[in-house]
Amino acid sequence: MSIGIIVAGHGHFASGIGSSLQLIMGMPDNIKLIDFPDGDNIVHLEQNFRQTVTSFGESEIIVLVDLFSGSPFNVAMRLANENPHIHLFYGVNLGMLMEIASKSQFTSSVEEVTAGIVDTARSQIGAYTPNPVHADEETDAEEEDEL
Repeated sequence: MSIGIIVAGHGHFASGIGSSLQLIMGMPDNIKLIDFPDGDNIVHLEQNFRQTVTSFGESEIIVLVDLFSGSPFNVAMRLANENPHIHLFYGVNLGMLMEIASKSQFTSSVEEVTAGIVDTARSQIGAYTPNPVHADEETDAEEEDEL
């Protein structure tokens, strides 16, 4: 039995990150996306979640949401409290999603798929600090190109 994966978030977050996943590695059949666009309401969001959870049958389900304590998180949390097969993670980023999508193709163990996943997500966050090129280094590089 495969693992179901639900990605949900505010606005078109889920379809946006899903589009990136599709471009980079394709969209596995076990991933479903739930957007929560402007003008939608919590009742409709919960209906979408329940229908998606039902579509996975008795499978273990990993739910990835954009923010802790937002509406998608709150709905998923209620469902996770009702259903021990739902495993909820918040703060999803593309690196995290790619790793879960990849691992889920090779194992049906939620523990194996999610092992270290929060660390993976954290490792995808950082700040780039460029090394300034000094005028004398630029001249040296130009001289080497001429040789």
